[in-house]
Amino acid sequence: MFCRQSGYVEPADSKRLQQALASLECIVAVDILDTQTASMAHVLLPGTSPFEESHYEHMLGTLGWRNVARYSAPVFAPENRPDEWALCLNLAFSYQHAGHVANATELAAFEDELVAASIRQHVDDASGPLHGRDVQELLGLVEPDRGVERLLDVGIRAGRFGDAFGKRDGLTLEKIKAEPDGIDLGALRPRLAEMIHHADGIMDLAPAMILDEIERLKGTPLPTGLQLIGRRNIKTNNSWLHGVEGLNKGVDVCVIELNVADAAKREIHSGDRVRLFNANGAIEASATVSNDLAAGVVCLPHGFARANYNLLAAAAVVDMPSGTSALNEISVEVERVKEASMKPR
Repeated sequence: MFCRQSGYVEPADSKRLQQALASLECIVAVDILDTQTASMAHVLLPGTSPFEESHYEHMLGTLGWRNVARYSAPVFAPENRPDEWALCLNLAFSYQHAGHVANATELAAFEDELVAASIRQHVDDASGPLHGRDVQELLGLVEPDRGVERLLDVGIRAGRFGDAFGKRDGLTLEKIKAEPDGIDLGALRPRLAEMIHHADGIMDLAPAMILDEIERLKGTPLPTGLQLIGRRNIKTNNSWLHGVEGLNKGVDVCVIELNVADAAKREIHSGDRVRLFNANGAIEASATVSNDLAAGVVCLPHGFARANYNLLAAAAVVDMPSGTSALNEISVEVERVKEASMKPR
C-alpha cells in the first residue's frame, strides 16, 4: 500500500481499517506530518512542503467567475532529497519491476512512457484538437524535458485555450510561466444547455431513484438519542493541518457543542469533559454549551485524532443512492465525565 500525505485514518469504522492496515505486508507513506497513517507505515519517506512544489490552479479554478490560467513556481528547492514526482516515479518503477531500483536512463524512459500515455489519450479522442496526431512527435515537443510539469504542459496545450502543439495560437506552460500574475482568458461560457442530454432538454431534478428513496425513508423509524453533525473551522483544513502545532494554539476548537436544553438535562456545562458514545465507539472532548445548535443536535469537528468523529460511524450505514458512508446525523448520547475518570489531553 502506498500513501501520499495521508492525514489521519478517518473513514467509518476507523478501527476496522486500522486493523486491516496492520495486516498488510508493507505500507510506504510519503508525508510531511506525523499522522496516524504515517505512524503505521513500514517505510516513511519525506514529502515536500507546498513551498517546495510548483502550483497550477486546477480544482479551485473551476469555481472561479472568469476563466484564468496561473502558474506559481516553487519558492524553495527540496534540500538533499528528490521532489515528490521523482520519488513517486522511483516507487512506481520499483513496484512495476518487482523491486528493481531504476538507474537514471531507466527512470527517464519510464517517465517518457507516462507522458506518452497522457498524450495518447488526447490523440485517441475523436473530438479533441490532437486527434490522429503522432504521439512520439508530440512527446518531443513537450516542455520541459523532465518533471511532472510535462504532464501539465500536455493538458494545457490539448485544452480549450491551448495551442494544440502548434496547430493554433494558444497557451503553453511556458507562456503561462511568463505571466506570474496569471492570464485572464475571459468570461465563463454558459454550457448548461449543451450538458443536458435528455431528449426534452430539461434537467431532471426528481429522478425515480431519488423519489423511491424518499418514500423508503418516510417508512424508516426516526433515529433515537442526539444527532451528531460535523463542522469545519477557519483554523484548519480537513485533517492534515491538525498536526501543525502553530495552528493548534489558543482557543481549542476540538470541542463538542450542545444545545442549552440538552446540556441542562445531562448536567453539562461549558468546559466540562464529556463522553460522546454509541454502540460503535466513544470519544472524549470538552463541551461548549450554546443556543446556536438546535435541540437534539450535537456538533464536533472532523479530523482530530484525539476525538475521531468517525469512530462513531458504522461502515454498514450508507446513503443508499450513492453508496457512501453516512457521516452525518449519527445517533449518539453524551454524558459528563466524572473527575476521577478524566484523562489528560
